[in-house]
Amino acid sequence: MSVLKREYDPKLNTEKLLVGVETGPLVRVLVEGAGISRSKLKELLPVYRDGVVDEPALAHSDEILEDHFQQRGFFSTTVKAEQAFHAKSQTVDLTFRVNRGKPGQFEGYGFEGNRGIPTTELMAAISPPAQGIFSPPPLYSRTLVENKVNTLTALYQSRGFLDVRISPRVDDHFRDQPAHRFVTFQVEEGFQTTVRQLALKGVSSDTQKALLPSLLTKPSQPYSPERAVADRDTLSNYLADHGYSQARVSWHASPVNEHHEVDLEFLIEPGKQERIQRIVVLGNEHTRLGVIRRELLIRQGQPLSQDMVADSQRRLYGLGMFNQVQIATQDQTSSETEKTVLVAVEESRRWTLGYGGGLEVQRLGSSNPQGTFKASPRISLSLNRLDVGGHAQTLNLWGRLSNLETGAGMSYVIPYLANRRDLSLRISGLTDRSRDVLTFTDDRKTASVAIEKRFSASTVASGRYSFSRVEALDISNRISPLEKPLLGPPVHVGGFGASYVNDRRDDPADATRGSYSLADAGIAYKGFGSQANFVRFTGENATYYRLGEHLIFARNTRFGFESPYGSLEKLQNPDEPGHYIYTDVLPLPERFFMGGGESHRGFSVNQAGPRDPQTGYPIGGNALFFNSLELRVPLAQRRLGFVVFNDSGNVFTTIRHMRLLKFSQSSPTDTDYDSDAVGLGIRYKTPVGPIRIDVGYNLNPPRYPVGVEVRQLSRFNYFLSIGQSF
Repeated sequence: MSVLKREYDPKLNTEKLLVGVETGPLVRVLVEGAGISRSKLKELLPVYRDGVVDEPALAHSDEILEDHFQQRGFFSTTVKAEQAFHAKSQTVDLTFRVNRGKPGQFEGYGFEGNRGIPTTELMAAISPPAQGIFSPPPLYSRTLVENKVNTLTALYQSRGFLDVRISPRVDDHFRDQPAHRFVTFQVEEGFQTTVRQLALKGVSSDTQKALLPSLLTKPSQPYSPERAVADRDTLSNYLADHGYSQARVSWHASPVNEHHEVDLEFLIEPGKQERIQRIVVLGNEHTRLGVIRRELLIRQGQPLSQDMVADSQRRLYGLGMFNQVQIATQDQTSSETEKTVLVAVEESRRWTLGYGGGLEVQRLGSSNPQGTFKASPRISLSLNRLDVGGHAQTLNLWGRLSNLETGAGMSYVIPYLANRRDLSLRISGLTDRSRDVLTFTDDRKTASVAIEKRFSASTVASGRYSFSRVEALDISNRISPLEKPLLGPPVHVGGFGASYVNDRRDDPADATRGSYSLADAGIAYKGFGSQANFVRFTGENATYYRLGEHLIFARNTRFGFESPYGSLEKLQNPDEPGHYIYTDVLPLPERFFMGGGESHRGFSVNQAGPRDPQTGYPIGGNALFFNSLELRVPLAQRRLGFVVFNDSGNVFTTIRHMRLLKFSQSSPTDTDYDSDAVGLGIRYKTPVGPIRIDVGYNLNPPRYPVGVEVRQLSRFNYFLSIGQSF
């Protein structure tokens, strides 16, 4: 390639280049004697990446193909590349002639002669890490064996066996079985070299005492150059962390004596210690100076610690209020030991507006207790305010509108409550009107105050007080007249609660390994402003296991119960003003409902559990159990995937009526049994999460009465949503 012509355009101050390119001959790659896909060849051979076909490149390609076939059981494979140039067509035919030989079975690796390092540790060093609960099968090739010998040699030398020799012995009749290959690594360890004396020169005795515990090459410990280099770096990092940024560390080992010992000496030139004279913060237009200084671990008059500088930078980024944070010393002459540290921040936009829309397709309200499939548009809007008042506090406002749910809410988060990094205060408000349960419209207005404590990056606990006004609307023809006075009146619910969350998933949006646990308990009591007295507990645990490159097993279990307590509650009868009803029945909006793409896929949305005996509409229950098993098969770099699932469980009348081993109904009014569903799903990865299509088939759908008629819920249910089911 060469530049043939250059044209300058003075108006645009640009230049156009005319480039001449000689493509050279077209290279065609052929393989004879063995089958291999074109995509695999492009992955393996460097000619596709580099376009080089000289002798060294072809010899390397031969080795790559031999290694490929040897790993597949053809241990005696040989490959020879030949090239032919065709002047007329300006092409080069590159032909790899493969002689695979007879196939065999590789049985694995073993060791002989190792005493200083146990076999289990040696095997772990040469075996690839398992991608799941199943270990991968052992592979053989000459290249792999050479690499394993080098790995084992380096491991032994790092333990002080400087003269170790490792030789592979191949057995092609392992356990008297022809064509079964086993490789034994014969180890000649030699003598282990240890450290006789260790000297740290150039630092005080107090510094020596502080350094010794962190060193690998202490007296009587194994010696190797690698361990000495690691200790040199440890000494350099320690000095840099104590303000000696110009320190120099070198080391020297004496020759090995007749007792296989060396004397090791580290020569340290610490230089001058740098201290922080002052700290200057730049760029904080809105954020208060005290908020930034609270996150800084460096202080005026202290040694300039590089680790503390890095940690301070991470803490400032962790506030979520800055696009960029830079901490560096001001340019000064190298001889000055009193440093000015500049903390430069670039504040993020304080206001963020988010909006979105979509379409939901599911069973919506109708005269049918099961609902009919309809489409519901959805619009959402959110407004976030960072750094309120310059105190690193956050305000979030949101709203959504659809045929199913209309609501708005706010939350205000105050971090570092009482100047503690692990405590925060959250104030929340919510007004919501939902139609996701066909029986009624849930009208809810809630205010809550919660204190959250973070124990670690994965573990959070919180305590809260909340007060709600809940009411079930639009129930006139969906529950029997006898039930309506008990379930329909508006109720004030006030009480305290606590929750615990432990999230160890590798990706909360699409986990492949880890676990998630949630426990939440609460008590509503008339002394806390509540009209209904009850206790409530919900728990959830999910685990994720990678069984292989293209197989993930996921499990999710949920449990919940609630129970009224105390004397009967006095509720006003809305149909008869001035008359009261005494009941211990929980109001409809406070009951458990389940079913849909986010829970039991054997039911449509919130269709599981007890139903009104006259109308057939769901009325919820006081206990819930749900277990879901998924076998996920991600393909094409996880862009596409398939799922096989089993969902089981139900909503039960009370916890005393929970029958997990009962799989059929005693009568149409009996819903206290375990309902099971199986199904298939498709996942397609998008920037906002995987698009999910699930089809569930209920193996034992419930029958239910509607007056004198008995009906049955649909066996098939279809769901379209975004994100994994759990």
